[in-house]
Amino acid sequence: MKCHASPTHFHLKLQATVAAILAIPLLVFMFLPYEIPPWIQFVLATPVQFYSGYSFYVGTFRKSINMDTLVALGTSAAYGLSLWNIFAGGHLYFETSAVLITFILIGRILEARSKERAQFGMKALLEMQPTSAQVRRGDLLETVNIEAVKKGDIVVIRPGEKVPVDGVVVKGSSHIDESMLTGESMPVKKEEKSPVSTGTMNKEGAIEVEVTKLGTETSLGQIIKLVEEASASKPPVQKLVDRIASIFVPCVVLISIITFFLWLFIESNAAKGILSAVAVLVVACPCALGLATPMVIMVAVGLGAKKGILIKDISALEKAKKLNTLVIDKTGTITEGRLKVVEAEKNQLQIAGALSQYSDHPISTAITEAAQTTTPCTDFVAHPGKGLEGKVDGKTYYLGSPAFLKEKGITVEEKEERVAVFLAAESNYIGKIAFDDQMKEGTKEAVEKLKEMGFSLYLLSGDRKQVVEKIAQTLGIEGYFAEVLPQDKAQHIKELKEKGETVGMVGDGVNDAPALTEADVGFAIASGTDVAMESASIGLMHSNMTNLTSALLLARYTLSKLWQNLGFAFVYNIIAIPFAAFGLLNPMIAGAAMALSSISVVLNALTLQRKKII
Repeated sequence: MKCHASPTHFHLKLQATVAAILAIPLLVFMFLPYEIPPWIQFVLATPVQFYSGYSFYVGTFRKSINMDTLVALGTSAAYGLSLWNIFAGGHLYFETSAVLITFILIGRILEARSKERAQFGMKALLEMQPTSAQVRRGDLLETVNIEAVKKGDIVVIRPGEKVPVDGVVVKGSSHIDESMLTGESMPVKKEEKSPVSTGTMNKEGAIEVEVTKLGTETSLGQIIKLVEEASASKPPVQKLVDRIASIFVPCVVLISIITFFLWLFIESNAAKGILSAVAVLVVACPCALGLATPMVIMVAVGLGAKKGILIKDISALEKAKKLNTLVIDKTGTITEGRLKVVEAEKNQLQIAGALSQYSDHPISTAITEAAQTTTPCTDFVAHPGKGLEGKVDGKTYYLGSPAFLKEKGITVEEKEERVAVFLAAESNYIGKIAFDDQMKEGTKEAVEKLKEMGFSLYLLSGDRKQVVEKIAQTLGIEGYFAEVLPQDKAQHIKELKEKGETVGMVGDGVNDAPALTEADVGFAIASGTDVAMESASIGLMHSNMTNLTSALLLARYTLSKLWQNLGFAFVYNIIAIPFAAFGLLNPMIAGAAMALSSISVVLNALTLQRKKII
């Protein structure tokens, strides 16, 4: 339900805490054969009504008819009648108003937390840009604040440092890890005239870059802009109970007024008319309706947490049930995002491992892990962007690209679509070592399950077409987008939505953030970046695709329970209101019936815990 008054998060929690502490005794004694003295009930209920429930009154008078109106009207009727009956000797309904206000406030706290988390994604994006840069001033290097850097400046970036600007390499060569920006699993070779982007990581070799773009013009700045635009383009979610309340409240008020005047003019019984009119308001007090949504949400959030599903945007559950298309990022979502050796002869791997142990390049790391050798290497030389050279057991070996071996006068005739390096001894080519980015465990089974559930699937990646196509074919995914730039990822989501598809996006990187936000529902893998996790509506804490199927099943079950609860609430009102209007249901029985309706929606919500979602 939408909070029209705007208390701070701390104030909201304080209101809910006060309400819960004071309402619990009223609720407990409602089911016991003992009665709290009326004046104590009055003392307990009054702060809940006018302090904890203050925002409902503000929302009622400031805005149009909504859930605030419904809560304020129903709780005021129950509280007012109870106050009258303290002196008239009738039944008290203080627990009705106090318990209702308590549960509605708990629901609002859940919503407030979701909104608060939404701000963290932008903060994480902004923190990715370095705050300073080393600028060459003549023969000197000067460390300056990033705001002081100008276009045309020469920025020096050493190994292990983030690139602070968008620019072009004018001196040196290196490999830049652009996976956080483009999704490319392999570091990209950079040499003179090569472009570099803000926020990427320099892996090896110092480079000098001429600044071409700063601030919002950079690749990272454009991503931030896309996230902001996508967030702003989403219309505010109109809560179902508010939409219903806009019709339900006027009808209840009208029925209550008609009830009073019918008794007054037909039966000439004003007292009976007042009692029946109040009974209508009490029996229509939206306790069950108010509990229907937050109770299901609380159970769903708790169940999701146990299964590794972080539901950060409550409205995403409703949208997730309507999804018919899923776009899945490759690197870090489908695959591990880390190279592994998949083809190599053992003795060649040992030699390559001896050379690689002195390099921190991702390919060298993969070889070192696979070889697990302690064989020494002498006369080691690293050729950035090309390969490695060194002596093992007195013989000179070369490990690297075909172009590197060609420089050494060695011809490589093999062609390899996968990532691969080639090994030569002295002047002779002796073999290759091939790599793959391994698929995560359970991915194929999860994809099959998603297809059974009726989803159209697309694979999305900044990686090479051959790599993406091969993985798509292996998994049986017909649609894929390869070599996609960050801004184009969000564009692909837009295009699918324009075709009438309801799209869910699954990703884990900074480059996925705009697409996650643009999608109807964004799912972020926990092994990814903070930006991706905070840009998404639902976080998947287990870094595999099985967690995605669980989240989608949870959304379906949750919406089913929500509709059932709303059905219980309204069937109760449809039956009970006429009885109250005709004087067949006094306020005391109305209060008991309302309590039973509330219990029914609570018990129904709790059955969600027994649903199997894995």
